[in-house]
Amino acid sequence: MVLHKLFFKKTFKGLHRAEWIQIIFGFLIAETLTHHIMETKIAAELFDVTDSYTYYLYWSPSYAIWIFLTTLIIIWWHSAIGIKYFIQQKSWYPRWNTWLTGLAVALPTLAIAGIVNAQQEVNRLAQDDSWSQILESQNNPMGVDLYHWEESWSYIFTGIYVLFILLFFVTRKILWYLNKRHRGIDVKYLEGTIVKMMPGTSLLEASLQARIPHAHVCGGRGRCSTCRVEIIAGLEH
Repeated sequence: MVLHKLFFKKTFKGLHRAEWIQIIFGFLIAETLTHHIMETKIAAELFDVTDSYTYYLYWSPSYAIWIFLTTLIIIWWHSAIGIKYFIQQKSWYPRWNTWLTGLAVALPTLAIAGIVNAQQEVNRLAQDDSWSQILESQNNPMGVDLYHWEESWSYIFTGIYVLFILLFFVTRKILWYLNKRHRGIDVKYLEGTIVKMMPGTSLLEASLQARIPHAHVCGGRGRCSTCRVEIIAGLEH
């Protein structure tokens, strides 16, 4: 969804800070969440590992737990920004803003507290060698070294993912340049500025591209009325 949005977005100028955070977090979700999925679901499919929270917290190195917690925060923050953009124009939003903000902070905080508490409990139980042996035999019957297996593929995936993102932006820039060159549309402003834009570009994006101040609240999603424009000529077209 993030890639689709960015591919057809004509300019990154004038974006609010929350929009930048949402875009960056959208890219990070794929990277961090894939690590967790490989360590749980994929490991279960390939090696018959029981991907319970108990076993995951038992064998995972400290950095994997931090990635897990970071993933939780990134996904929640990314979605919370999107939800806020969607509902902040509703008439009831100002009345419920404080409660919703509290809920948005409380849920991930409680989730993190639960994970930390579970980690402490697993660490305490792991001090008993017999408990650890039973856990290993029941949850990892093939005796796979999940730490080294995860480490071996993680660098490969990260490298491929970074190359994919770079290729995505290069391709986007090339297509944007070709379309603008052959199919450009001139948008003329009252003060004399002329902006050449591609078909499908919003007038808000055209203004931001030319650094012309243009009020907008919902990020150009068409959910508010702050970026309305008056067209004074060209109605016959």
